Amino acid sequence: MEAWYSAVRKLKDESEDPKYTQEFCFHVYHDLMFIKQNRRLKDKEKFRNRKGVEFDAWASELSNKYSSEMISIVISDDEFWNESLKNTLFENEQKKYRRIE
Repeated sequence: MEAWYSAVRKLKDESEDPKYTQEFCFHVYHDLMFIKQNRRLKDKEKFRNRKGVEFDAWASELSNKYSSEMISIVISDDEFWNESLKNTLFENEQKKYRRIE
């Protein structure tokens, strides 16, 4: 999780409105946790690559509360996006491939 917090701090530091940026980042994290627990994605790989109908629908929901500029900046940040996925939707995959010594 530390890498995720680091990515959020970086986005906040680069933002004109750090509080708004942080709020959005936490919203994304909570949405991804909700999706993991309550929905079944038909194509996780498309979602991971920020493509597909399910990703577009989710991004559209975000646009009801946040500016399209904020969505674009944060979601297109690879470090934030990959850490968010690693700690939510793809958490089990990380554990599954952990090397045993």
